[in-house]
Amino acid sequence: MTKYIIRDFFSAFRISSLRQNKAARTCVYMTFYMICLSLFVNRVWSGGLTAWRNAAVENALLLPMIFIYGSVMVHPVQLAKIMYLCPMSPKERRTYICGLYCFRIGVHMLAAIAGLCFVVAYSYCDMISAIQILINYMLSAVLVNHMQETDKKVMVIGEIIFVIAMLSNAMQFAIVLDIVPHPLVRWCLFWIFCFVQLPLEIWYVKYIRNVLRTAVYYEGSELSRSSTERYQI
Repeated sequence: MTKYIIRDFFSAFRISSLRQNKAARTCVYMTFYMICLSLFVNRVWSGGLTAWRNAAVENALLLPMIFIYGSVMVHPVQLAKIMYLCPMSPKERRTYICGLYCFRIGVHMLAAIAGLCFVVAYSYCDMISAIQILINYMLSAVLVNHMQETDKKVMVIGEIIFVIAMLSNAMQFAIVLDIVPHPLVRWCLFWIFCFVQLPLEIWYVKYIRNVLRTAVYYEGSELSRSSTERYQI
């Protein structure tokens, strides 16, 4: 099963798959935009090696976030179409779906940790900033593809979690380069995490559990849905 999980994860990044996914294409464009923008801004703001260092630190902070979001969009929590034809038991489906979801989170965090190691090595990043950056990566890494979700509430909450994490890491970029006053910004980020991000994430984890359960027992979900529609008619 592990072989199929790894194969299906990386096959989603094929050019043909990315062309069919609007959100993934947007992430590709965002990547090039962020690289060019950071190089231009840092070149104007400072010169020489400092500009290149700042641009590298900024990209190391934000590009893993873009990669995570793009990966979330191209890896919906469901069986591949071809696997609906396979005679799989609920236990095998649970192993595949949960294994693919956990493997995806692992790849996300590897990219995030690699970026964070670069930030720590080439900036003034302390332990508090490193922990906050890592938390933002984790909050984004566990997201699921909500673009096909009909419930607007789920879509909005997922986007809010990602946007706050992205903006928080952008502010951490200013902190680790000692551009903004530490105490005020750090306290603001802490309170936003406690009173906005964390409650939303707790609610979202419950939604993820429901998504995983529905993907494993899709026959029951389809049957209950069709029965509901029949009674409504």
